Amino acid sequence: MASLQLKSTIDQELKWREAELAVAKLYLYRSVIDKSAFAYSYRCFVVLTYAHYEAFTKRVIAQSMLDIFDSGAKWSECRFNIRKHLFASGLRKIVDNKSNGDLATFGSVSATIIDNVTPPPVSIIMDCGNLNYPTFIWAIESVGIDSSKYGFARPDIGKLVSMRHDCAHGESLTFDPTKTDSDLAKDMFALQQRIVFLLHHLSVELLDHFSLGSLRGP
Repeated sequence: MASLQLKSTIDQELKWREAELAVAKLYLYRSVIDKSAFAYSYRCFVVLTYAHYEAFTKRVIAQSMLDIFDSGAKWSECRFNIRKHLFASGLRKIVDNKSNGDLATFGSVSATIIDNVTPPPVSIIMDCGNLNYPTFIWAIESVGIDSSKYGFARPDIGKLVSMRHDCAHGESLTFDPTKTDSDLAKDMFALQQRIVFLLHHLSVELLDHFSLGSLRGP
């Protein structure tokens, strides 16, 4: 079952982030009448939208990871992707450090080596780098979420991450010359709305995932 802390984390993180994104939307809308102000506000809007997408995802996934550890589930009982993403490197270190005799002894008992692996620190999620689509998929799979449900988000994550990269590294943005600033703003509003939908989708999926005990399985 999802912990009260996970539910609280999701609720609090969504609430204040959506409120700040709403303010950013207002500023971008107001800047349409001023060409220079619009370019500045647009860049800020891109970076802020990305920042909330990355931070929210990492925080709720990290809390979910803690829920897995606190559930008492043995590693050998967890879904394959959880085992693969979160503790495969730790398992490899244990194996590398054991003699042939040790491996023969431990290997004779089902799951002995796997269940002796120490859980990784939360930093494995928080420090995983920019949240492009492959990294997003890695993060959600690390707590057992079915990533096949998130193919719809690939174009939007790709576009947001690309624009954020250009803004963060001081590159100039290329605007569609056939569109007015108002049109460009509407496009960004729509992209932000889809990103926020993604965050809600992930929240529901995580809560259902733990409520149904889906961290255990093949």
